[in-house]
Amino acid sequence: MDLFNIEVKGVDKQIVEAVHVSDPYEEAKKSGMQLIQWLPAKHGIHGEIVMPDATRVEGLFEENIAYEKTGQVVQLVRFGFARIDETAPSHVVAYFAHS
Repeated sequence: MDLFNIEVKGVDKQIVEAVHVSDPYEEAKKSGMQLIQWLPAKHGIHGEIVMPDATRVEGLFEENIAYEKTGQVVQLVRFGFARIDETAPSHVVAYFAHS
């Protein structure tokens, strides 16, 4: 988290070409750069967040979320809080609580 700042030069399927711009997170925040949450390749599990209007947001979660118990409320960085509804080694479902 807050690792470094990059400029994306190109995207081809699942490969992103980028260059290092700077290190300080504060620099990115001051200049209004878009912040992204990333995971190392092959180190995430698929999941869904059920939103208050019943829509579902899909994405990748850190692998450790599979060890959370049903009913546990977790903080999802840059997204909000959610209650775990279902976990499996390769999938998780959670209900959005608040941001």
